[in-house]
Amino acid sequence: MLYWKKKGHSIYLGDCLKELKKLPSESVDLIITDPHYNINLPGYVKKYFSDNQKREDYLEDIRDRLRECVRVLKKEGGMYLINYPEVNARILPLLEEAGLILRRWLDRKSTRLNSSHIPLSRMPSSA
Repeated sequence: MLYWKKKGHSIYLGDCLKELKKLPSESVDLIITDPHYNINLPGYVKKYFSDNQKREDYLEDIRDRLRECVRVLKKEGGMYLINYPEVNARILPLLEEAGLILRRWLDRKSTRLNSSHIPLSRMPSSA
């Protein structure tokens, strides 16, 4: 659902895959996504999705979301993916498969988890 809109900028809140499918191709400048970690975190997360999927099911779920991100991302657009470092290591091959280029790996210490932020951009058409 559209959460906020001002001066041509919009923020959507909801299930990433469902919301992305509503958007036209190559219409988004920036995507910031924080997919579930799939490390069986306790708490509110279980209300919305399973955080303890089989690895292959989890990776397929991420793969589907990345494909949609690339579809809606403008050619010059960018994306930040936030996740647990060990999980990001597992999904790195999916990023290239989806047509994204890893720009750098940023780490940030938090009180609960060390999360890593991965700035990404689309691969050039000739790649």
